[in-house]
Amino acid sequence: VVFDQWNMKLAYQQYGTALIATFSTVSTFLLVLMAAMRYLAICHPLRSRGFSIDNGFYVALFGIFPLALLVNLPMYWIHEVGEAIVNNRTNHTIYYINMGPYSHGTEKGQAYMWTRAFVGVFIPVALLAFFNFHLILALRESERLRRGIAADRPTYRNNPGNGQSRLTVTLIAVVVAFIVLVFPCELLDVLVHLTHIVEPNADAM
Repeated sequence: VVFDQWNMKLAYQQYGTALIATFSTVSTFLLVLMAAMRYLAICHPLRSRGFSIDNGFYVALFGIFPLALLVNLPMYWIHEVGEAIVNNRTNHTIYYINMGPYSHGTEKGQAYMWTRAFVGVFIPVALLAFFNFHLILALRESERLRRGIAADRPTYRNNPGNGQSRLTVTLIAVVVAFIVLVFPCELLDVLVHLTHIVEPNADAM
């Protein structure tokens, strides 16, 4: 793609992939954070009393954005803009997208893609699976105890505390949806680039 001048379309071609990846990583880390906070509150309530979960959540929340930017920082150099003078008399210059130093066709790009795959995809999914597994076990145990109590105290079924269970179920559903719908796309994207199914020059088209 050739551009006659520097404009937003050219900037998007250069930085669009990195911006999308950054916001995708932010959403993934936020989901991991929510699952971790819920895991601590449900599965380790006594241990979590030693610190304020709310304060810890907000501190981690503000730390997620710079962390996601740091993880995806090299992606802003996957593409670079080249320029060529096509008319020496008028000094007319055209701009085009070229592969940058961190494209997946370079050794640095390959090393970065593997690092990002583990930090931004595999480890978060493993954490989500771990938290979800234990939350499901805690939810089943809670339901078993609730049924036992409800047998002796019928009014317990209307206890407002049951809303906590609904919140946990909702989070579990969101995490399962992420693992089933989003993770395969992220995994396929990583494998496509790391196995050279897509040639490096194809990104510049």
